[in-house]
Amino acid sequence: MRKRKGGGVGETAGAARTLADMRWAARGRITIPTGCAAWPIEAAAVRRGGRRERRPFFRVPRLKGAVRSRYNRDDRAGAFAGGAAIGACRKAGKAAEAGGSSVTARRQAALRGTGQSKRANPKAKRGIIGMTVLIGAVEAGGTKFVCGIGNENGDILERVSFPTEAPDATLKRTIDFFRGRRVAAIGIGSFGPIDVNPDSPTYGHVTTTPKPGWNGFDFLGAMKREIPVPYGWDTDVNAAVLGEARWGAASGLKNCLYYTIGTGVGVGVLAEGRLVHGLVHPEGGHVPVRRHPKDAFEGNCPYHGGDCLEGMAAGPALEKRWGVKAHLLPPDHRAWEIEAHYLAEAIAAAVLLLSPQKVILGGGVMKQAHLFPMIRKRVQRLLNGYVQSAAITERIDDYIVPPGLGDNAGLAGALALGIGALEARGV
Repeated sequence: MRKRKGGGVGETAGAARTLADMRWAARGRITIPTGCAAWPIEAAAVRRGGRRERRPFFRVPRLKGAVRSRYNRDDRAGAFAGGAAIGACRKAGKAAEAGGSSVTARRQAALRGTGQSKRANPKAKRGIIGMTVLIGAVEAGGTKFVCGIGNENGDILERVSFPTEAPDATLKRTIDFFRGRRVAAIGIGSFGPIDVNPDSPTYGHVTTTPKPGWNGFDFLGAMKREIPVPYGWDTDVNAAVLGEARWGAASGLKNCLYYTIGTGVGVGVLAEGRLVHGLVHPEGGHVPVRRHPKDAFEGNCPYHGGDCLEGMAAGPALEKRWGVKAHLLPPDHRAWEIEAHYLAEAIAAAVLLLSPQKVILGGGVMKQAHLFPMIRKRVQRLLNGYVQSAAITERIDDYIVPPGLGDNAGLAGALALGIGALEARGV
């Protein structure tokens, strides 16, 4: 099919490219790969035939040499007419020039002009249903994976869960869930430790986990190869704290902590509105804790034995110590006094070090609601009035809380990571 000379917009029938491979361009032959959202971002003045006019910028692929030739060949073999898209983009440019420069206005203008309206295309196409951008989310836990589809408002529209098995089998089910659903981006919150440094050669890998088969596995790379869209990537607890800060118990706060106490213990940290990374990522589950005077348990951590929080307070530690799963222990069992001791030790230290505005406790062990008042009292006792804040001295019931999003905290957080990945690319 022949393109309109001087800037037709086409969609290739060949291999897709991710938004990470896109760059700004304002003139020439523009080709938009399948699976990539391409919105007119802003109008920009360019010269054309000696005349100065306003035209919108696009995210377009960086094409060179043989790759460009292949794309052009694929376009000739089968691509949709781009005239309507160009007209829509020019309208969007005029709207931006007139002051209608909001993201919503630009997206609506592009959708109307290209026929991707709800009436013309009710199915999910390139991650869009009507005016809704679809985002994929993966809560990759050590025990189970939860995959979902949501929107930019944090609504989970579809979800599925399955046991965490060997990497190949688990990733196959994950990829099969997303294949054909045309999500615009995917966020992944993964059990760890993981590599979150984009400059590292092992970025996206699971690192020193004791979970069989996962040590050194290229999780993010495997997903990108099969579903080439923008990705948000972080720990499952960092994802959860992000979700809670955006839509849950810490909504509107810039500094908060999220502990998950389940198969392991992890801590997500939000400081001044940003997820904390550094040397690696927070590993609050392995902070040293003082032993309870009546606890002779040797511990369950393969790295630290009984000298860290996870080794003494995670679900497997409870089961190994008492010979029964945590949820089967009655509320008046002395196990809970010991559990509250270890969790309060870690939380009090975190309050002194990080000064969070909210502490959220999630995970399977924290479904025992009677644990919360025990933990709160011990935290107050440990701080002993030193931190002079009414949030702790008077309103601690609202300070140490369960997740506002309930069991959706991790998945909603992964959704927030996906939204962030899309926003980082200007879409």
